[in-house]
Amino acid sequence: MEWAGSRGPLRFDRFMRVALTDPAHGYYTAGPERTGRNGDFITSPEISAAFGECLGVQIAEMLARIGPGPRTIVELGAGNGSLALDVVRRLPPELADLTVLLVEASSERRASQRRLFERHAPVGCRLTQAASLEEARRLAPGPLTGVVYSNEYFDALPVRVVRRSGETLEELFVATGDERLVPAWQPAEERLRVEAARWGAAPADGVTAELGLEAAAAASEIASWIGDGYHLIVDYGWPAAELYAPELRPSGTLLAYSEHRTNEEIFEQVGRQDLTAHVNFSALEDAGAAQGLVTEGFTTQDRFLVALGLADRIVQLAASMDPAAIRKRLSLMMLMHPSGMGRTFKILVQSRGVRRQPLLAGLADPFARPVEGAEPAALGQPSFQRP
Repeated sequence: MEWAGSRGPLRFDRFMRVALTDPAHGYYTAGPERTGRNGDFITSPEISAAFGECLGVQIAEMLARIGPGPRTIVELGAGNGSLALDVVRRLPPELADLTVLLVEASSERRASQRRLFERHAPVGCRLTQAASLEEARRLAPGPLTGVVYSNEYFDALPVRVVRRSGETLEELFVATGDERLVPAWQPAEERLRVEAARWGAAPADGVTAELGLEAAAAASEIASWIGDGYHLIVDYGWPAAELYAPELRPSGTLLAYSEHRTNEEIFEQVGRQDLTAHVNFSALEDAGAAQGLVTEGFTTQDRFLVALGLADRIVQLAASMDPAAIRKRLSLMMLMHPSGMGRTFKILVQSRGVRRQPLLAGLADPFARPVEGAEPAALGQPSFQRP
């Protein structure tokens, strides 16, 4: 892989894109399965099928509100298809007659999707596959009627990295030196300075931050694609005011993942370790709103899953001392633990052209004391504090 040539150092987001998606050497597109207990990290769907089943409950409610007619559900970064299968198997029969469009860059994982759906998909589910969001839009021209959802998709999109040096905003580039990759900082262009000022990124000397311009562009494209339907994002990150608070994250959030451990050696093991940065949910929300989507709500994964009945499953399992039941109960608790996945992961839901009342089940506050005659309380309507 070529990182620097006659034009000089390579901008970091371009380096990250090649490291993750190069057809021959990219982390996600080449080599062995990267997720799961035998991979480098584990995701919620791999901990328990209950995650996808709860998501299926929420998507079923969304599809019911869209109304009759041909509908499509789209999963971005669909991996081997197991999450999508958990979702569609939870849909009631009258809603299972739909197109399932899975977007996945890896050809091997797309082959796994086909095998999985051929064996286990409910009657009526029609599988369509795409290698990219652009290809998905060609296969299913808008306006799309249905639901676009993702789990840990936006955090893997390339970011631009900036730092404040005195009064100057600098951008990270990748150069070669002494037969290894090294960071190279250059004055940031005007567009990046404007974006950093908009969100309050790298506000003080020595502070580093990531700007997810590609994530915001993807959110905008998805929003423009949706006609009547929803965009549901599950990912880790914060609204801008929290993400870019210099006292909380002075070095930013960019990390590498390998063998279930994080490290900051982002220029090592290129193509053999994951690179990721936390999501600016304020930017995603704004991108959708600029295309006409309305924010339904913003919540944490633990509250989302409790509202959709996961705590009830844990209570039921607690009555059994069977080892299998104990293991299942512990896996469900992992999805909700407040010091782990439960609060790290957030859910943002936006919509267009659908009935907005009553509040979607997963966005209601499961811990709020009900008031007779009142609608369930939403978490954050809207929830984004501006810097």
